[in-house]
Amino acid sequence: MRPRDRDYGAAARRTVEREHVGAMQRVDILSATSLTCLEVIGIHCAFNRRMKFILAFLLGAHGIAHIVGFVASWRLATLPEAPYKTTLLAHSIDVGDAGVRLVGVLWLAAAVAFVVVGWAVAADANWALRATTVTALASLALCLVGWPEARVGLFVNAGLLLLLVIASRVSLGLFAAAHP
Repeated sequence: MRPRDRDYGAAARRTVEREHVGAMQRVDILSATSLTCLEVIGIHCAFNRRMKFILAFLLGAHGIAHIVGFVASWRLATLPEAPYKTTLLAHSIDVGDAGVRLVGVLWLAAAVAFVVVGWAVAADANWALRATTVTALASLALCLVGWPEARVGLFVNAGLLLLLVIASRVSLGLFAAAHP
């Protein structure tokens, strides 16, 4: 059971211990009413919840940015930042119109995947960390294929993967722990 799911209303005074970044913190509860995670853990929980929703929003926004790759490859709009081209890997491989449309479908799949993992992070899903990692790696591969036009996405994905490595090693509270 996670600390925010507990009801502390029955006790007049209890001590709750919570592991946070490798150290045990003791929080005295001096209330006979039902306490929420914010009241039990204080600023750490508020920070983690806010950061979780900020990360979820950024993942969704990153997903929406992937739509540019789909729109450009299917010629749904003319975009000066992402011109229509039938070449991949810094213009070294010509895949033709059908090949570039297939890559466009992959851009759309990445967009949907980022929106889904953004929702998973916000919903505290057990699989959010793994799914976000897989999605960021797939997006990184797409950005390499779309180089140099997708260079910004390459750096965004590299930063996201660095954050995921840090989050998996240190208890940042951005992802739910695997529940048995």
